[in-house]
Formats: sequence, C-alpha cells, structure tokens
Amino acid sequence: MKAFKLLLCVLLFPVAAMAQGDAVRLLVAAPAGGGTDVVSRILIKEAAPLLNEAMLVQNIPAAGGVIAMSQMMQAPPNGKTLVAMANGSLTAIPHLIKVPFTADDYIPLLGVSSAPYVVCASPAFPATNAKEFVEVLKANPDKYTIGTDGGAGWLSTQRALRALGASVRNISYKGAAEIVVGFLGGHIDLYSGGTASILQSSQTGKANCYLLTTADRSPSFPQAAGLNDFGIGSEETPLWRIVLAPKNTPPDIVARLEAAFLKAANSPAMRQFHTDNGEKFIVFQGEELRARLKREYDGLGKVAQSLGLKP
Repeated sequence: MKAFKLLLCVLLFPVAAMAQGDAVRLLVAAPAGGGTDVVSRILIKEAAPLLNEAMLVQNIPAAGGVIAMSQMMQAPPNGKTLVAMANGSLTAIPHLIKVPFTADDYIPLLGVSSAPYVVCASPAFPATNAKEFVEVLKANPDKYTIGTDGGAGWLSTQRALRALGASVRNISYKGAAEIVVGFLGGHIDLYSGGTASILQSSQTGKANCYLLTTADRSPSFPQAAGLNDFGIGSEETPLWRIVLAPKNTPPDIVARLEAAFLKAANSPAMRQFHTDNGEKFIVFQGEELRARLKREYDGLGKVAQSLGLKP
C-alpha cells in the first residue's frame, strides 16, 4: 500500500507543475510507471521547491534513450531541459547502435540507486545452488537459451557470464515482462532481467534465481550469488539511474541543479522507494559519477568486442 501511494503521488505531481507555465522539463528515457520513471518523478517532486521552479516529466522511452538525448542536445543549455535514464543508455547502447552523442555532449548531475540484473532457471534445472548453476553452464557451452532485453541487460549478463567462463544462447525480447512470459512458458531456459518482474516467481518457487550482475548479494534473492562470491566483483554492472544536463550549461546552473538533486535523492520518499523495491540506496556525483560511467562503458565495450559487435 505504501508503494502504491508513493507511485500515485509522483504520477500526479507533473500535472500540477505543467499548469504553472515555464517549467523545467525532465525527459525520461523510460516508459511511465517503471522504476526509472518513478525515481525520476520523485527527484523532480522533491527538487522543485528547492529550485523554486515548476518541473515536469516527459516520457520518451524509444530507441534506448537516443531520442531523449537528441532532444536535450538540441535544447538551450540553460537548465530547462534535462534527461533521466538508466545507465545502460550511456554505457551499453553506444556499443550496440550508432548514437549521436559522446561523453562530451552531456554533464552528469546525479547517479542514484543500484539494483542487479538477476539470472534465474526453472526448478527442473540440474542445480541446487549458484556454484552448481555456473558449473552446469560451463560444462555445457551454448546449450542453454537465455532471454534478455537484447541491449543493456544482455551485455551486463554477458559480462558476468563470460568472466565466469560460461556461454549461453541469447534470445532477445522487448523487456523483462516479455522475458518472464517466455521463461515461465518454457520457451527459454533462463531468465535475465530486472528483479521486480521475477521476484514473485522466485518467492513462489516457479524460478530459482542463482546469479546477480552486482558484486554484492541481494536480500530479495537469498539463493543468488553476487559476483564477489566468485572473486569477480570488478565485473559488476548494476542497474542505476542518472540525471544529465546539456554540455555548455553554465557552472552556476550546474551547481544549483546538483545541490537540489542531491537533497532530493536523499529524501525520505526516495529512501522509501528503495526499501519497497529491494534496491540498494546509493548516491554519487562529480568525479565519482564520471569515473563510474567511464569504467562501466569500457567494461561493456570489451564484452561487445568479444562478441564481435559493432555499432
């Protein structure tokens, strides 16, 4: 019930903001109602009074974030048009398709949250724990099919599996909801995607989840190993969210936005979201944020190269 009230609150907020005239637009490269969308709405709801400006969300989920980025790059760099997206749009998608931007075309203001992609098998899979699961995959290269989103989730999972010496055959779906249907219907052997879509199946015994793409374990999936359990924590690729401003945005505006979003990210509403959704609460900015983006971009680039992928 708390999660529903929080979602209702943040979904209604932009309606009021739109009526107030000239507003800051936050272009969200994700569908309405998903985790990235809800996080974005919480951020602007909490940041609006700090900035003393009306703020609104515009969902632009197409093309892996490319359209949202293009619109931001065409807007004046005055702090009135920002982008929010999952990290994979910046660190994975450029290795898969040609994108009209580089790291020099945006200013990262804030990174927030951390959640794993999770790899799960059916109860019939011949393993009882994470170690056995990996051993089966290694002993049977490319035998098993895995459903992924074909984009950021796919590269993140491949990064972990390849570091473990395992290989599987990828079957691409549009998103986690479709992957679950294919997985539970027996059309694919393994699920790889966000935690929310598979959590109920895991809790009811319809899925055994063995591996996370994060270094640490998750209390929501006690049977699943983190990459630290295999000594490859440096190969982690969590799902997180980021807010960006156009390049050439004046430093004073950047500093003002950073301060407001930092306070918004540390709000009780944001912490409640992480608690309700089993995500790890973490906030980063400045050089730490830039270093994280580059490290992840380089790591996924190596995976794409090993798979023979060219944008």
